Amino acid sequence: MALWLNYLRVFLRDLRRQKVSAVINILGLALGLCAFLMIGIYVRDEYSWDQHWEKSDRIVRLINELYPATDPIVTNQSSHKAAPQLREFFSSDIEAAARVFSRGFRVFVDAEEFTLPLFMADRELLDVFDFETVAGNLEDVLAAPNRIALSEENAALLFGNEQALGKILTLVVDGKEDALFEVAAIYRIPEGNGVLRPYFQNFTSWNDSVFSESQLRTWIGNTYSYFLLRDGVSPEDLQARLDEFIEQQVQEPFGVPMGNPLDLLRYRLQFIGDVHFNPLLGEEGGFQNTVNGFALIGVLALAVSLANFVALNLARSVERQREVGIRKVMGALSGSLLTQFVFESLLLTGFALILALALLKLLLPVFATLMGTALDFNLLQGSTWLAPAALVLAVGAIGGLYPALVLSRQRPDRVLRPGGQSGTLGVRSLRQLLVGFQFLIATALIIATLAVYLQLAYMRQRDHGFDGENVVSLYLVNMPDQMAALRNTVSALAGVEQAAWASRSANSLGGLYPNVTLKRDGGTQSIKADSYYIDYDFFSVYNMRLLAGRLYDETLDGASRDALATDETPQSAGRLVINESTSRALGFPSPAAAVGALIDVQYGIRSSAEIIGVIADNQFNSLLAPMGNEVYELQTDIGWYLSLKVAPQAMPTIAGDLERIWREVVGVGQPLIDFVENNMRQTLDREQREGRLLLGFSTLAVVISCLGLYGLVAFEARRRTKEIGIRKVLGGGFGDILMLFLLRFGKPALWATLLAWP
Repeated sequence: MALWLNYLRVFLRDLRRQKVSAVINILGLALGLCAFLMIGIYVRDEYSWDQHWEKSDRIVRLINELYPATDPIVTNQSSHKAAPQLREFFSSDIEAAARVFSRGFRVFVDAEEFTLPLFMADRELLDVFDFETVAGNLEDVLAAPNRIALSEENAALLFGNEQALGKILTLVVDGKEDALFEVAAIYRIPEGNGVLRPYFQNFTSWNDSVFSESQLRTWIGNTYSYFLLRDGVSPEDLQARLDEFIEQQVQEPFGVPMGNPLDLLRYRLQFIGDVHFNPLLGEEGGFQNTVNGFALIGVLALAVSLANFVALNLARSVERQREVGIRKVMGALSGSLLTQFVFESLLLTGFALILALALLKLLLPVFATLMGTALDFNLLQGSTWLAPAALVLAVGAIGGLYPALVLSRQRPDRVLRPGGQSGTLGVRSLRQLLVGFQFLIATALIIATLAVYLQLAYMRQRDHGFDGENVVSLYLVNMPDQMAALRNTVSALAGVEQAAWASRSANSLGGLYPNVTLKRDGGTQSIKADSYYIDYDFFSVYNMRLLAGRLYDETLDGASRDALATDETPQSAGRLVINESTSRALGFPSPAAAVGALIDVQYGIRSSAEIIGVIADNQFNSLLAPMGNEVYELQTDIGWYLSLKVAPQAMPTIAGDLERIWREVVGVGQPLIDFVENNMRQTLDREQREGRLLLGFSTLAVVISCLGLYGLVAFEARRRTKEIGIRKVLGGGFGDILMLFLLRFGKPALWATLLAWP
């Protein structure tokens, strides 16, 4: 103990003697540690999605790949009979299978109305996922009809502080008043990020009677299927046999004979932990490249601060060489000196960590807001403190080991003689290398930041090929009876200038744009294009520019309405509008040359179509995606999105008007309203937030590098005080002295900058 106390006294004495160097050392390392920990928390949070389930490493979901065209339509919804039959077919590999079916509904508590999600589920859902029962019995709910389990949040919404268990709810499902349901259980979803969390709200037991005869027969549906694999089984083990299952069990994928089922339908399994970074169309997810990029920035910030830490420790070691020489003459062993200097490095790192944690507590909420997520860090929770403790040991050991070796290996006869304290054992060269490394990283980050901001400026200024200003999109699906009435009522609103059906809204996650194969009549080269279903006013609502030919016209193309509804003619009665990229990909020298040409179209079946118009390229699908091949097919009888062109003065009230009309016409659930301009702005805002963060971390790297450089210059000036005095006596001016230090420390920074640009 006395030995360690002596080490501590020596350390504190050295700190008092070199206050400026110590402050710079601790501050630089603290900034790097804070950045590393902050980004580490974010990366850990992103990689923890759907890992909070106890059996998450064995839970998979069923993915459907439908092949009405060359490329599949991929969805996480399947037939309601897929899960039980797969469970039986793979009984030795699948431990449990559960179906979840979404049913929007209104609920009445006495006379008060609420709109909440409702799901039907199999009893085996409780074997796959581990819900925490707050009250009642979940087994009773999923094993019997007319009972409902409410999530804890929804129970509080409906009943406040009252006891919810045993209450009776009146549900309106699919527009009809259903039987009374008794609240038989309250449950809680385990804490943690979850893509699947919205699908696990308010359960009733599975009921086949809600499906029509055609839904019971088809292998295409809108049921979510989850499986618990047995220990040691992976999705790859089952993939080949999934094709075998389809060949044996799925004779009519679409409910009618259509040849080989594998040509129309494929299955695959996806771990739920992979959903966040690999979402399907219509699902929100994370961006793994972005997360990995920030992880790299965190490592670089720590590396810069560590290089600064080592460089300053080396500078301090030169000043302590005479002390080490005297202690060795007095009998001190190299091992004890090595232990002392590593101990001092760990203490410095510990001080830096305390400051870093204080900064982290202050800056983490700001960082979380910029990243659009919720982040928390509590040292008192579980084993959270182990990471900072391990970081102190690693950084302290790495940052102090080489300077300690330099000091402990000094020979007394070399350092005690006159001039013996000049840099030895390559200390000066290593310091310059570390300075260069810091500025290399800092300059590279600055260049990356500049590239991001130039790209953002380009994205904002470029012509996206459509106008989303004052366009509102209303999402609809599976409502054929109300669609016409809804459009007519909405179109009559004051301020609504135009309305158009489409299979997709601009820059939204939902909707459908299947892939089609196109080939020039008589040609051999085929291309692929995204297909959009639209009606007559679509191009006008989004102000898309016509380059050649004409657009769909009710007078010229009105006869196609009846044809569009038949199975034999899925295309626009032999007429198509394409974009400029498609025209170019098909080999036409100009948009005008494409007009009137015949092309083969394959979408389920092969047919021939005439190109009647070519529009300018656009980024309707995503502002972040490159221009692609697109085909616009006239479909006036179905739609997923009702896009409205609204007068500017009506924009503040349009959302309230749409909600009122929805209640009058549809009566079920809540309308999903998108403001297209907001979608576009949010896309760019996310990129801009990441650009600001990159700028912040680049600035941090520069600050740390400059702090270290200042510390080294101050050390060098202090060490060379006599030399500087002699130079001034001999006539050296301020410029000469300044040039002396610029050459010493400016060279590595200049070389690092030149290396960073490529």
